[in-house]
Amino acid sequence: MNRLLAIALLCLPLWAQGGVIVGGSQLLGTSDLGTLEHWLGDGSLTLTNIYSKDPGDIGVDFHAAADNQGPTFSLMRARAGDGSWKLIGGYNPQSWDSSNGAHYTADPRDWSAFIFNLSDDVLWRQSGPVQTYNRYFDGPTFGAMPLGPDLGVTADLSQVFSLGGWSYGGAANRGRSIVDGTLDAPNMELAALEVFTISAAVVPEPPPALLLLAGLAALLLSASLRRRPACGSWPPARHPQRTPGYPSSDARR
Repeated sequence: MNRLLAIALLCLPLWAQGGVIVGGSQLLGTSDLGTLEHWLGDGSLTLTNIYSKDPGDIGVDFHAAADNQGPTFSLMRARAGDGSWKLIGGYNPQSWDSSNGAHYTADPRDWSAFIFNLSDDVLWRQSGPVQTYNRYFDGPTFGAMPLGPDLGVTADLSQVFSLGGWSYGGAANRGRSIVDGTLDAPNMELAALEVFTISAAVVPEPPPALLLLAGLAALLLSASLRRRPACGSWPPARHPQRTPGYPSSDARR
């Protein structure tokens, strides 16, 4: 019984933890979700998969799923110059659309977008006015030509390209690739693309049985504390024995 109560107390904090992926993902796990939550800074999130690239998909398919859906994370698996695979992507605080134009944010206080490399723990926050570029036939594009884009996907959704430091990452990363940090990198192979809408996580109510066990555990703990003797009441204090030839500390002088 005591073991069950201990388990209940341990499970309650875990039950309350947020961070949920709806619709599944081949790219994103709970650890990387936690990193995205930390970077975004809006607490626990529910990410809903609204698009996963299928063979033969093109940019139009991405826009058909992602346009006018509000803020999103785009996740990509891309091959770096050394042949390794990197999990990269970006956060778009506005809706994607097919307007064939850029989304400008002139006020630096609105520079809330970012691009990232989860494999290497690299984060480039928006550092210029062009958040995204929205050509109807391209994949997700952060920043815009001719300066950049800082991260983009080709129209056939087969390659990524990245020339950072224009709208993301600051001047220190100008011309660098978010994929592997190289300068003036060529296009790189794109193996997978997923897009997720973003909402605050809804913490489910724990099952009644778990709440009952937790309540019993709290009662037993309270009763145990009440039965414990007050400090110093047991065992009774013992007076120190006097050593022959030496007076006690309270002896009169």
